[in-house]
Amino acid sequence: MKPALRIILVYSFLFFNQNSVFAQQKSVKITEHFSNGKLRFSGHQLGESKYGFWFFYLENGKLEHKEKWKNGNLIWAIYYNERGRRARAIDKNGNEKKYKGCGC
Repeated sequence: MKPALRIILVYSFLFFNQNSVFAQQKSVKITEHFSNGKLRFSGHQLGESKYGFWFFYLENGKLEHKEKWKNGNLIWAIYYNERGRRARAIDKNGNEKKYKGCGC
């Protein structure tokens, strides 16, 4: 076996077979729908913590906002106006940025 491949295999074994959060918890896709059947939101959880991208929709099907999560902490959120343009963003510290030209 080549040395580089051996290192990758050892690293993979150690990383995924430790008593780590990743080895103990399953990723679950979470979705909810409006009464009209359209998607309200969609995202993933690892244990009880949100992770990755979450998408939230209006009842008419348009994207309301999206969020990025890491280890259960919100990294950022971007909100859209009724025309689908970015209206504002919120970072992990709660700082808000409004976008120019959004018409809001």
